[in-house]
Amino acid sequence: METLVSVLIVTYNYGRFLSECLDSVLQQKFDGAMEIIVVDDGSTDDTRQIAERYPVRYFYQDHKGIAAARNLALSKAKGEWVAFIDADDLWTADKLDLQLKKAMEVVVAAMREAGIELGQDVPEVDLESQPAEDASSEEESSSSESEE
Repeated sequence: METLVSVLIVTYNYGRFLSECLDSVLQQKFDGAMEIIVVDDGSTDDTRQIAERYPVRYFYQDHKGIAAARNLALSKAKGEWVAFIDADDLWTADKLDLQLKKAMEVVVAAMREAGIELGQDVPEVDLESQPAEDASSEEESSSSESEE
């Protein structure tokens, strides 16, 4: 089965950069398939027209901010892997290839550390029988960080 990477681009009035960004994503050379998702966070420029010239899945939402736009993009993603790129950034042609190879090295090392060999069935874990972690300490630390 071919690996599918979901490339997520969130944009707000960055039509002037979007073509170059998409061109850099489309030049990726890696062993797999790619879907490109563009979420337009309420742009009033030519972002939609530019995105529609490319093989992308385009979604528009009223301006809600980058976090909401990224959440929408993630909810639409179908890939086993996700890669974010800002609309004003560019990738080298080997970016996804290098990133996926490194990610797989980490996964294989973690499996070996756990005593699981490639091709071996991974035992199921019953998460409901695991003890619940105390979330109150996390809430306290995050609330104290936001007060600084």
